[in-house]
Amino acid sequence: MPGLCLTREQAQRLCGVERTLCQQVLDGLVDMRFLYVKPNGMYARLSDGGEPSRPHPAKANLRPAKRSVTAQH
Repeated sequence: MPGLCLTREQAQRLCGVERTLCQQVLDGLVDMRFLYVKPNGMYARLSDGGEPSRPHPAKANLRPAKRSVTAQH
């Protein structure tokens, strides 16, 4: 339902499934980017304008590393 936000516990009660199965389904829907988890722990449809938390991409250091010159004996 558009605009609906539920906690895992609320989704579990609404769907009448046990806790582990409910969490697996919610995790799968988040992985498929259909749902996202809000900072307050509620699940909502991503198409409702949510902004999922995403890991930030790593930044590459394209400058060559400075080499230290050491004397060898």
